[in-house]
Amino acid sequence: INAEYMGAMYWSVTTLTTVGFGDVTPVTLAERAFAIVAMVFGTFVFGMVIATITNVLRNTQMKTVARDRKMVRAGGAAFVRDLRLPRELRMRLVGHYRRQHVRLYDARDLLDELPYHLRLDTLLHMYEPVLKGMRALTQSSSMFLAELCLRLRPVLLSAGQRLYISGEVARLVYVVVRGTVSLLPAIGRFARGRWSVGTFVGEEAVFGQAKRTHTVLAYTDCQLAAIPAADLGELLALYPKVRDAVRTEYELKLERLRVAPGMEEPQPPDPGTLLDDAAKQRELLARLL
Repeated sequence: INAEYMGAMYWSVTTLTTVGFGDVTPVTLAERAFAIVAMVFGTFVFGMVIATITNVLRNTQMKTVARDRKMVRAGGAAFVRDLRLPRELRMRLVGHYRRQHVRLYDARDLLDELPYHLRLDTLLHMYEPVLKGMRALTQSSSMFLAELCLRLRPVLLSAGQRLYISGEVARLVYVVVRGTVSLLPAIGRFARGRWSVGTFVGEEAVFGQAKRTHTVLAYTDCQLAAIPAADLGELLALYPKVRDAVRTEYELKLERLRVAPGMEEPQPPDPGTLLDDAAKQRELLARLL
């Protein structure tokens, strides 16, 4: 390799890598060859370092990005513009997503893509410890728990969000997997109560109650598992002992919450009548939390 060719190569690599020529420059062929290899290798190392730092920063902000994407869809999506939603309603949508507990994955989609046996094993790992700890299910068989787990779907709520409201058609029954939910009853019927891990919520839908008699909100950030009331009713019909245990536990829960005559405590108004009043909603949540 002649000196002119090596000099041209050294000049090209130095310019492309933006290293610069500096005050100390290689002169001999060996020095220039070593400088070329060092600059090319250093460029790759520098790129890997920058890529690693970028990935670390991106991973720490992925939840924020996921939440922002939901907020963008809620506040600036085409359906909002097409429907010409008022600014107050649009801000409530954005506020809902800002408070929401966002995960980087959709558990429902992932579970639905799994084959039957793998999905069953995953669901049993997720819910079986909680279900076995429920007093109403202590005598239930492993087959019942497996069938129940296959019908459960995860639900995430942030503190203060409603699970359902009084007067709503009862379509779903929930199991509290993590966190605490709070009952906000109609005036004079029940006392306020809180339910934590391993509790059925909304099981009146299975026992002939077509509409909700109270409102339930997330007292803390919560993870719940939902099952359609019709599916749970069909499943309980196949296991009469479990059905009787669930009904007994439900009746005991109502009895503990029922307000004795003459002992009614002042209750906040039904939030179902406050859906369009943001200020009263905030006041209601402040009194509850």
